[in-house]
Amino acid sequence: MDVLTTLKSHLELFKKVNPLDCAAIITDDKGTILEYVSGKKFDINVAVNSRVAKSGAVAKCLDTGKEVYLNLPNEVYGMPIRVIAIPIFDNNKLIGAISTCTTLAAQETLQKASQNIAATSEEITATTEEVASSAALLSDNLVDLKDKIEDVVNEVKGTDNILSFINGIASSTNLLGLNAAIEAARAGEHGKGFSIVAKEIRKMSDDSAKSVKVIKEILNRIHEKSSIMLEVINETSSIGGQQSIATKEISLAIQELTSSAMNLEEISKII
Repeated sequence: MDVLTTLKSHLELFKKVNPLDCAAIITDDKGTILEYVSGKKFDINVAVNSRVAKSGAVAKCLDTGKEVYLNLPNEVYGMPIRVIAIPIFDNNKLIGAISTCTTLAAQETLQKASQNIAATSEEITATTEEVASSAALLSDNLVDLKDKIEDVVNEVKGTDNILSFINGIASSTNLLGLNAAIEAARAGEHGKGFSIVAKEIRKMSDDSAKSVKVIKEILNRIHEKSSIMLEVINETSSIGGQQSIATKEISLAIQELTSSAMNLEEISKII
């Protein structure tokens, strides 16, 4: 049994070795098709004993005696096809060629999917980087705000001494007014004018003491609310920092996904 006959008898088996859907052809050295096996889902519409196309991969293989690899667009057979034509030699004499026509539909789908993944990943990466930047800026702003509120709290604490001083003056003034009232009473008729002044001094002292108490209550409320704000800002700042770290990790993961998509695209070109 000669080489071509042997190959013809095993062409179906040779086709099954290819994991992808393909058609297989064996020709003699003139380009006449000796055997043809169609693909599972496509047919290149050639017949045994017909001649291969003069401008095709098989004809070029027979003309040059070299392997030929050619990708055909959708327009030729209704789907992208990769043709591989290999010359057959017997005792260094070219006696024919064997070729496979493999559909690239799956590879084309894979390539488009990988391109879509890469494009989407790039968009998500840009968005997460923007979110990370915003989170970092938010965290910095909260730190600044925290410092300013702490300054306010410290300023409020600083007023305690002033209020204590004013309260002391009010007490002393009240005592002074009381003493003046006692002396006015002793002076009798001659101390009436002085008694009025003493009364006003005591009234001013009482008003000052009341004002100090009100101011103290207001400042205490400011201090309490500022403390609460500090707690909220600390918590928010911590969350903002965590968000910034998380978005950076997401960005890195998506960059790896983009890299994987690019690798898929390269693999789809090789298959």
